[in-house]
Amino acid sequence: MNDMPTPPIISPWKITRSLVQNICTAARSTYPDEFISMIGVTAVDSHTLSELVVIPAEFGKTHSSLRTDLIPFDPLIVGSIHSHPNENAHPSSADRNFFSRMGSIHIIAGYPYMFNTMRAYDSKGKRIPLTLIET
Repeated sequence: MNDMPTPPIISPWKITRSLVQNICTAARSTYPDEFISMIGVTAVDSHTLSELVVIPAEFGKTHSSLRTDLIPFDPLIVGSIHSHPNENAHPSSADRNFFSRMGSIHIIAGYPYMFNTMRAYDSKGKRIPLTLIET
């Protein structure tokens, strides 16, 4: 029997500082409403989030929604970002339902919108680590 400890699962996901800045600017501009958009990478098989993919959306104080019929079929679009107009960056049941249909990584940015108030989740709504990198 192997008594070696199981190494922790490390998420390969990274996010560029410029994307964090763009997300924070967008979230602040729609505050006190929620902001929502898609996020992407610049190369297939990359795990570095660097692109904000703006899709027509509806913003509200307690919800946001995307026109999913207008999301292009693009393997570089890997997930979503949305803001919560309070410090709570935990997914609701509606968020988890959306996550299961819209990609492999999802970020919720809690107020006051900075990297330290962002939380990343997988498609099942499980929190995953996200590393900030310089660009």
